[in-house]
Amino acid sequence: MKKIISILMCIVVIASGAVFASCSKDGGNGGENAENVANPNVNYKTVEEAEAAVGFKIKLPDKLNTTRFTVIDGKILEVTYDNGYIRKAQGADDISGDYNDYEKTEKKTINNEEVTLKKNGDKVYLATWTHFSYTFCIGTKGISEKDITKMIEQIK
Repeated sequence: MKKIISILMCIVVIASGAVFASCSKDGGNGGENAENVANPNVNYKTVEEAEAAVGFKIKLPDKLNTTRFTVIDGKILEVTYDNGYIRKAQGADDISGDYNDYEKTEKKTINNEEVTLKKNGDKVYLATWTHFSYTFCIGTKGISEKDITKMIEQIK
């Protein structure tokens, strides 16, 4: 009986080794059977190129020091600037990608739109709103409510 159990255990160990070996023939580096996942972010040199790719335009605040123009998933236009980012997309979903907890969440009317401001202390880190059929957000490293209001008033 001990001999049979020993033989069965050896068969299990050998079979397990064969399964693991077949799973990692390419060393886990994406061989011929590996799935390729496309990067959902495409960077552009100008805002005009990004607008053409996403199918709508964005009006940005004056004197914004932009550093990158990205289209995310073919749907979201993101403009990165020295203190954060601005996003625009069709619809009304939250496109911020910011899931942090903040000390305060306030609703303010700016440009006749209800804007949600997320703050720590007196600094605003996130603003989200909709305008007609578009949703917008501004993510920052922390700016005053006065400064973010000026930005929101200029973004379309």
